[in-house]
Amino acid sequence: MGTPDSGVGNLLLNKKKCENKMSTFKKTPLKDVSFLIPVRIDHTDRLTNLEVIIAYLSKYFDTSVWIWENDVEPKVPDWIRKTTNYHFEPSKGDLFRRTRINNRLIKACDTPIAVLYDTDVIIPPQQLIASVEMIRQHRAGFALPYDGRFVQVDRYHRKLFSRLLEPRMLTDSLTAFAVDTYLSVGGCFVFDREVYRRCGMENEGIEGWGHDDAERVKRLEKLGYSIFRPEGPLFHLWHERTVNSWFYDEVRAIRSCRAYLETCKADRGALERSISLWRWRGE
Repeated sequence: MGTPDSGVGNLLLNKKKCENKMSTFKKTPLKDVSFLIPVRIDHTDRLTNLEVIIAYLSKYFDTSVWIWENDVEPKVPDWIRKTTNYHFEPSKGDLFRRTRINNRLIKACDTPIAVLYDTDVIIPPQQLIASVEMIRQHRAGFALPYDGRFVQVDRYHRKLFSRLLEPRMLTDSLTAFAVDTYLSVGGCFVFDREVYRRCGMENEGIEGWGHDDAERVKRLEKLGYSIFRPEGPLFHLWHERTVNSWFYDEVRAIRSCRAYLETCKADRGALERSISLWRWRGE
């Protein structure tokens, strides 16, 4: 796969240097939370971003990180494998079945609260903490830990951020970034694990990229759950867009759209009956 961007590698490929950088920072205790990260390293940018977010989460939180890598062969570096709950699943196909892998992670982790966390996003710590607190206090079962702004961080700022791991550098530079949308529901999802299991978890009728985040939110709303959103953006670290950043093919695109529309058109009773038949709940 080659090496990550120059300027990132010296910090992020050397585990000891990462630990030294993080050792003097007082971490927020999130022992009751697991960060769940599905991974396929389809480009060196993805590897760079994975290293950045692992260093970032390790700097700010005393928590557990679970990684499920699905690929032909392992590409996650040793220092990440040794410092996380890492699992490798061999795959011969090009399709990255994110919803299925997410469900494996949800079942595997052992904390009451979990966070589905994409390999390319940064959420400021106070937004994650506020979201976890709402779930701890049973004031919400679910949270999207940002206000809908999906902010694109360019290569230059990504490189700077990888050296500093300082979220204020991103928030202070907001006017320099493009906002993809103000209505995003993807990238990061915080939830009460048992409640989400009762709601069916991820919809495996959606295969590959697309519609899974929107279907999830629509389903939870129809089941009567509120979703907490704190003020503040999500920052998306730049990366090349490969096969797993688009609809995989027309067949999967149609299937995924159909699964989403089935949730949209169902009333609560029909949705509950449908969820009760989802085979992956009992696997």
